[in-house]
Amino acid sequence: MAAESDDPTGTAAAIEGFADIARREGRLDLAVRIRAACDLLRRDRNAPRRPLDEERVEKERVEIRGVLGDAAYEAAEREGAALPREELLRLVLGEG
Repeated sequence: MAAESDDPTGTAAAIEGFADIARREGRLDLAVRIRAACDLLRRDRNAPRRPLDEERVEKERVEIRGVLGDAAYEAAEREGAALPREELLRLVLGEG
């Protein structure tokens, strides 16, 4: 994984890969939490997604929200946005 200080965009993209895996495995709550944590990481590090990636992520958000429902989606999003970086890493490594 790219070192955060060296390549914040690469770091966020690598972590987001775990959100994609979780989504494909049907672990939608986990995917939302990881994506929300990455959104915060990207904002804090000024590391936006490429426009095509942003479009794909937005489509996935709409799909996942439709499956989970608004309340569950928003709760997972809040949880992910509140994750400390160390917890995020434990989560994506399957230790949390």
